[in-house]
Amino acid sequence: MEKRILLAIVILLAVSAFTPAATRLVPGDYNTIQDAINAAVDGDTVLVADGTYTGDGNRDIDFLGKAITVKSENGPENCIIDCNATDAERHRGFRFVSDENHNSVLDGITIINGYTCEYHISELFKGSGILCIGSEPTIKNCYLSNNYSHAILCTSASPIIENCTISDNTSFEGGGINCRGRSSSPLIINCTITRNAAKFGGGIYCDSSGTPVIKNCNISENSADSGGAVFCYLGVFSDSFITITNCTLADNLSPKGSALACKSWSPARNKIELSNCIVCDEIFKDDKSTITASYSNIRGGWEGEGNIDADPCFAELGFWDANGTPEDANDDFWVEGDYHLLPGSLCIDAGDPCYVPEPNETDLDGYPRIINGRIDMGAYESDYIRARLWLSPRTINRKSRLKRVMAWMQFPKGITKVQIDQDQPLLLYPGGIEAELQYVFEQGKKGDKGVRISAFFDKAELMEAIPDNGQVQLEVVGYLTTGREFYGTDFVTILDRQQAWKCWLGR
Repeated sequence: MEKRILLAIVILLAVSAFTPAATRLVPGDYNTIQDAINAAVDGDTVLVADGTYTGDGNRDIDFLGKAITVKSENGPENCIIDCNATDAERHRGFRFVSDENHNSVLDGITIINGYTCEYHISELFKGSGILCIGSEPTIKNCYLSNNYSHAILCTSASPIIENCTISDNTSFEGGGINCRGRSSSPLIINCTITRNAAKFGGGIYCDSSGTPVIKNCNISENSADSGGAVFCYLGVFSDSFITITNCTLADNLSPKGSALACKSWSPARNKIELSNCIVCDEIFKDDKSTITASYSNIRGGWEGEGNIDADPCFAELGFWDANGTPEDANDDFWVEGDYHLLPGSLCIDAGDPCYVPEPNETDLDGYPRIINGRIDMGAYESDYIRARLWLSPRTINRKSRLKRVMAWMQFPKGITKVQIDQDQPLLLYPGGIEAELQYVFEQGKKGDKGVRISAFFDKAELMEAIPDNGQVQLEVVGYLTTGREFYGTDFVTILDRQQAWKCWLGR
């Protein structure tokens, strides 16, 4: 009898171990998201259908320490939690306060209109979008907008915040993300943090003795009295170490450190390390804070290996539009910038030459983090492929009998002949002149072949596009079959016949 009982227990345990995780549908199986979480066990998925969710059970949602996934069915654009909160009736989206780990996943939810009390003595009453206390959840593919008092608050917490858009939130400290408390060390990766406002740290506020990591993020158009993009304040006795890598900080506003402001209370010290970043705004630090930088484009310059101070050549900077009434600032509105790099930017292929991406690491657009063999500075890897270009002749006489200008392009390794879109003619700029003839061929030993293109352009069209003589930079542009653009640049000198004669005489 005992053997039978033991065998039955073993079989029961074996069956339980292989019980498949359940998918709990909202609102199909449960009226509210909280109802589904209450019924879920570790490993389950709460799948939330398209719609806008409001009211009790669909706000102030607690994961209850469970290793489950709460996920939208069709992305954050279609699944919205509207907290409908006010100063008189305060609510947030989610809270993680029961030792949740990275297996507690919030995926693809929009959270709007949260409102909590930033000045309450208890942390439990703060964090209007998402509250994390002593927990390590994974928050990914979420949108947080129009929340008051920290869109995300991390108190002695180390969540993974990945592929999130955090915009138009307000707070006293950290309009977008607030990291505070001992050993609060979030990983903030591939996020867009924009148009948030606070007194300190419009985008991100760090008051922690932990090691926050900010990577592959666009932190732009935020505003604060101090630290427009990021504010670091250390008022405890343990040092903090903040790493900011592959990020773009641009068009942030603050009278003190529009990009980054750091303040330490002795004897604790802030240590901030920037690498592969574009920082177009100002940096402020006190004498107790240390900021090191490498392979970064920093406004005003910064000491460190590989650093530059140059126009990053963004596709478009953000700006205030007067709305046709420059005398009335009340109807002005902000036009968002586009912080992708244009061809020719000195930030392209200028990051750390020894940088090794994490497995499957991407830039903010989802492209491989290294495209041309060396990482770019900033949050976006340039989608353009730079080819080496030679033009012939190097000196062009306007009045000579020459009919065509010849271009040779050599591609970096990894590009194959079949990837070149041969149905689209190459274009020569200025003028956008189409190639009259072009040939794609492979050159080199078997197994190590490179791809080249030779093309011919009409000289007369080029002379019309370049009215002045002298040295000029020309650009040849083409496309791969995937639609990605490649380009190359080279210089030629334009002369007329009389100038050419004088050059020949050495005058």
